[in-house]
Amino acid sequence: MIGAVTYELVATADGRMEGFAGRLLHAAFFRHLAACSPALSAAVHDGERTKPFTSSPLIRPQRLHAPSQCGGRRPVGGRGERMIFEKAPFPVRTGERFFWRVTALRDDVLAAALHLATGTELQVGRVTFSVLHVFADGTHESGVLAPEDLIADALAAPPVHELSLHFRSPVTFRRGALDYPVPAPELVFPSLASKWQAHAMPADIDTARVQEMAARVAISDWTGRTQRIYFAQHHGASGCLGDFTYSLKALDDDERHVILLLAEYATFSGTGRLAAQGFGQTRVTFPRT
Repeated sequence: MIGAVTYELVATADGRMEGFAGRLLHAAFFRHLAACSPALSAAVHDGERTKPFTSSPLIRPQRLHAPSQCGGRRPVGGRGERMIFEKAPFPVRTGERFFWRVTALRDDVLAAALHLATGTELQVGRVTFSVLHVFADGTHESGVLAPEDLIADALAAPPVHELSLHFRSPVTFRRGALDYPVPAPELVFPSLASKWQAHAMPADIDTARVQEMAARVAISDWTGRTQRIYFAQHHGASGCLGDFTYSLKALDDDERHVILLLAEYATFSGTGRLAAQGFGQTRVTFPRT
């Protein structure tokens, strides 16, 4: 099973978020994993380059989508809203509420994410939160489903001629030693195929084949900007925030289904690097007939 779990958090005392909240929440989730299973935490931390989870930055409540109509199966949302990520340092007041979305790409990590219960105290840098609610029922961009259902839905959908990826936190890639904050199709879709393989999803998707497909995908529209996120005074990464529409007109129907599947998977896997540290949070929209 894969899934997205959204937590509503409340600050229990005044504090100050001194670093990028995405990275601090990443550390908090690892502490939770260690409390659930030291062996699992160590294996994920030390043994897996591509982490089997993503962690969003903090999300302000007014920016979270209304409950979906997906019957508890999977998260959905409408076009036009973006995650609000916070630039450090910033104050947090007692009683202030945020949402935090974690996705899990395999059973044991999902079980641990669901085990973070209401009332749990969560230390995020120097700020202490309490977990008010845990959502995994299709509301608040949450939901749990089998990968086979994700595949079946993508294959059953009419072939789409374009789709849009909405990067709600900075998306970035590496070219050599440099950050590359441009979600070009030849980077986006092979990266998602590599994540699919790394997390042992059930269908065989060949990365080299996806690379060839991506060369025939074009950006047809976009709005966005580059955002630099600092982890320390002289250390950080640059990414792109925005909405990118990709034309699939040069692909055949089978290829369009593969690209659609990878795009849908991005809502769980994140796009690009540092997805476990708040980067690459992605939504997908496409015309439905």
